[in-house]
Amino acid sequence: MSESPQNPNPDYQDRDILIRPIMYFMGGLLVVTLIILGGLVLFFRVMDQQMDKAEADIPPAARERVLPPEPRLIVDEKMGLEEYLANARAILDHYQRLDDERVRIPIHVAIDQVVREGLPRWEPVSDPVVTPTDVE
Repeated sequence: MSESPQNPNPDYQDRDILIRPIMYFMGGLLVVTLIILGGLVLFFRVMDQQMDKAEADIPPAARERVLPPEPRLIVDEKMGLEEYLANARAILDHYQRLDDERVRIPIHVAIDQVVREGLPRWEPVSDPVVTPTDVE
């Protein structure tokens, strides 16, 4: 058997990737990153100094915390919702005397009553007759 001959012109090179240009690019990228980082540190230091100067110029009366009028924003939204739902559930599930003539009944009792008796019938209210007036 004869061996296959070696191809004198291969389709690839022994050294496809040139490392030196890649290393130059990486070094340049590192230098640019460090310059930008230094610029940001300098920028934030200047901003801190300006903020300190601006805070020193604020009069003491303006630094005091003044609460806005009611209703205020909810500090703890989840707790506020739970408290609201508990109050609503208490109103819907319990009897309560509103005044001498009216009482509030639980919602399930009201639903049962409407199912049993139907909705109440009211007399229709007649609309007052509005006559146009003569305008001079």
